[in-house]
Amino acid sequence: MLAKEFQEPSYEFVRHFANPVYSGRLTEKVMGQFSDLVLKATNQFISEKVNDRLTSALNKEHEK
Repeated sequence: MLAKEFQEPSYEFVRHFANPVYSGRLTEKVMGQFSDLVLKATNQFISEKVNDRLTSALNKEHEK
């Protein structure tokens, strides 16, 4: 379920992030823009976490 949200964010998932930062009406156009932002942000977040783990693992391997 979460993996699907990261690939194709649902209306509710996007609204969860849009509501606190957007004071206007969440029109279809606005939701489309936020959908793109949420998709990019979640992908970047996952990439950074994977990179952090790999870097940590490599550093531990070099310490041995």
